[in-house]
Amino acid sequence: MTGSGPVHDGASTGPRWTYGLTARPLGYARVPAGWIIGQSTHHPRYRFDTADYLAPLPPELAARFGLELVRGPHDPGRGGRER
Repeated sequence: MTGSGPVHDGASTGPRWTYGLTARPLGYARVPAGWIIGQSTHHPRYRFDTADYLAPLPPELAARFGLELVRGPHDPGRGGRER
């Protein structure tokens, strides 16, 4: 991921990877760069909801920021009730 902040939703098309935020709320320097504005949604398993990305995050980067993969572009989701 390049840059330091989110991607504007108007420019965001194609597949998405959704991550659950386990450690902190969505925001600059709180999650890896590249999250999509306007795509954070409530999820019953994640205290700080979710964030969508246009590409998968490396597992070690996701872990460092307390993110768990909820679903990929062809994945119906993992556990619990989905959005």
